[in-house]
Amino acid sequence: MWFRRDLRLQDNTALFQALRQNERVFGVFILDDAILKARDMGAARAAFLFRSLAVLSAEFDKLGGQLILRRGGPPERELRALAAETGASALFFNTDYTPYSTECDERVTAAMDALGVDVNAFDDALLVPPQGVVDPRDGRPFQTFTPFKRVWETQERVGKRLDTKPFTAHFKTEARLPSVPVPAVEDYGLTLTQNIFPAGEAAGQESLSGFVAGGLDRYADNRDNTADGGSTSVLSVHLKFGTLSVRDCWREAVRLGGRGAAKWQDELAWRDFFNTLLWHHPSMLKKAIQPALAALRFDQNDEYWESWKTGTTGYPYVDAGMRQMLATGWMHNRTRQVVASFLVKDLLLDWRLGAEFYMQELVDGDWAANYGGWQWTAGTAPDPNGNYRVFNPVAQQRRYDPNLTYCRRWIPELDTRDYPRPIVDHASASAEFIRRFQKAYGPRRER
Repeated sequence: MWFRRDLRLQDNTALFQALRQNERVFGVFILDDAILKARDMGAARAAFLFRSLAVLSAEFDKLGGQLILRRGGPPERELRALAAETGASALFFNTDYTPYSTECDERVTAAMDALGVDVNAFDDALLVPPQGVVDPRDGRPFQTFTPFKRVWETQERVGKRLDTKPFTAHFKTEARLPSVPVPAVEDYGLTLTQNIFPAGEAAGQESLSGFVAGGLDRYADNRDNTADGGSTSVLSVHLKFGTLSVRDCWREAVRLGGRGAAKWQDELAWRDFFNTLLWHHPSMLKKAIQPALAALRFDQNDEYWESWKTGTTGYPYVDAGMRQMLATGWMHNRTRQVVASFLVKDLLLDWRLGAEFYMQELVDGDWAANYGGWQWTAGTAPDPNGNYRVFNPVAQQRRYDPNLTYCRRWIPELDTRDYPRPIVDHASASAEFIRRFQKAYGPRRER
């Protein structure tokens, strides 16, 4: 069983099938340099991964098995070698949908086929796989969320929870195979400065239970309330690494019911939408999905860039969001949008700079959600008419943090002379962005 973004034992599709169909199952995780040494890898994300691997490895040990760690890559080379060492007849894994992973899966499948090893890949990370939602009229992928969701709802099928406990004896092994230790972030030249969330499957289940008990019923009305630390589920990191099954989230929402649960289900659908968008537009990690907006002109201003990165723009709601991320590796979704909009539509800086910085700092940095969200906010997504919107950072603070509770929590010097004055005028800066946007794309078009 090749673990990837599914670092749990329960409700894990590929693992369940591997254990059910085989008398002996080896678990393996490959520490792939192509991912861990990439420029967008940050200490928070790496630390959560390594801590989750340590938890999963300990669970294997309790069951008399072994989670084998191999380091370096590429995955096809490591899996080919391990198949030879174990005499494995089959490889099981859950599909990942990023461009790199899709290409990797093809190479792995070819390598296993050459060895005569049966390859078994399963859909597990999403509620509906990205190739499964297309316009029934012409077979084309949807470019906007609302029509996507209408068809997506007809495809969603969450069945009974997959229980691996009856089969865990199949993990037992008499002799341990060569395996590298779980690394530290320093092994990859990284330094963790953020206080990140607890890792592992049990932590994911505990977080889900806490949200269902304390915040889900109020989610529809409270989810943008940044003053309330429990206004959102804060489960994105567990869904990113698969320390929590997205189907468990869906089942809990169905069980509870009500407006809050229904709105949260919408957000889970958005997660699938962004993954589907990336599946059909793999270049969105590097360039605007809308071809016309490749001509959108941005500035280069090191002073603005440093102020944005350090949370010293003079706009409290923007700065609080950035400082929350720098301190914890996580940022409230409302402020993620406002902070992103400010970089592009107030500072007139390239959205790709911000997207990469988020990936470097966020513990839940996910390629599909992050780049999809940035393109949506920057106005370069498939529906730029909807993305003419500009977030006013002052109005957003007054609406979602009226008493400055959130802002003061993250900016201790807010009410002192040490806090900087605004580095730009929002009205004139955002007007200049709209002028540039219209020049690249044209006037707002009727749908």
